[in-house]
Amino acid sequence: MKVLSPVVTVEDTPLEEVDSFIYHGSVIDGKGGTEADIKARTAKARDWSTTGAELVFSFCNILNKMATSTAPCKVGDPVSEIETPAAVLCLDSLESNLRTLPELMKPFPNVAIRPHIKNHKCPVIALRQIKAGAVGVCCQTVGEAEEMARAGIEDILICNQIISRKKQLRLAALARQAIKISVCVDSRGNVEDLSQVAGDFGVTFDLVVDVNIGYDRCGVEPGKAVADLAELIQSLLHVKFKGIQCYNGDSLHVVNATERKVSSSAGIEKAKIAVQVVQMSTGDEGDRAVLDAGHKALGMFRGCPMLKDFKELKYVKASAEHGIVRPCGDLKIGDKVWLIPGQCDACSHLHKWLVGVRAGVVESLWPVVARGPAV
Repeated sequence: MKVLSPVVTVEDTPLEEVDSFIYHGSVIDGKGGTEADIKARTAKARDWSTTGAELVFSFCNILNKMATSTAPCKVGDPVSEIETPAAVLCLDSLESNLRTLPELMKPFPNVAIRPHIKNHKCPVIALRQIKAGAVGVCCQTVGEAEEMARAGIEDILICNQIISRKKQLRLAALARQAIKISVCVDSRGNVEDLSQVAGDFGVTFDLVVDVNIGYDRCGVEPGKAVADLAELIQSLLHVKFKGIQCYNGDSLHVVNATERKVSSSAGIEKAKIAVQVVQMSTGDEGDRAVLDAGHKALGMFRGCPMLKDFKELKYVKASAEHGIVRPCGDLKIGDKVWLIPGQCDACSHLHKWLVGVRAGVVESLWPVVARGPAV
């Protein structure tokens, strides 16, 4: 530590030059502080252990304090006492799914399971998925990846292009903590930038070529462009060619199983490769029921939710805080109904907590720490 030259003063006090300092809880240094901050946070988050089926984190005491002040209920409360709206998770279904998927994949030993955490954004669930056999997780944003890394997950694929240099530096900082980072690419410039950043940090990125098979979002066109990008990756230092990603997003909207198979087959052919979160609300009387779960609670760009126990009733439209159901049926003021959202990841990112229930009782409260818009 030394006094700056020439001397810089604030209110007659000379400022001193330092290697790093703490600002609003984050480490700031001459390089911006990202690596040092990630290293400090990740080291603390790695202090977790397994007790039976539960994964215990070093920050569990903090979460318990959060639960008592902001959660919609307490562990042990009956389901009827959950404040609405709340994102509620059936633990029996979750555990059944965790057991079922590895069994279904046994005939395909060369196919690894890597779930996308954007559906839940919750490290507790992600760690359970890995314990059930997943090799790692997929994330859509750097922020999601940082949250998963803080929870101790060491193999992360970013299913997206990371263009900003600041975000690339954040990825490199994660890789410096012995976390395996893979990221999608679809342009020469992006590949070269990632190679340079990785070299500056002394790390290696695994790169996955994103292929456009009809969704017309990101990705290079099938054919020579894929091979050219793969060859570029193999020619550069600090990056490795991991493979290709082919996302047929249009199939997501196809409900009928036969039609979905046709849609998926079309995407496979083009690429030439073989390849209930629920919601609770209140009702109103009259010709319609007004629920307290609207856009801010559900996320409805995939459509309106369904009412689980009232097949004859339809959620017809939403405003920011309310939803309209017609007809109202036998619903009356104060009733709670279960809603099945049109897309779980659009819903989960709106909530601070996932409420785990079993046999009519709240059994767990899990924070949705990676929620919010892409940053």
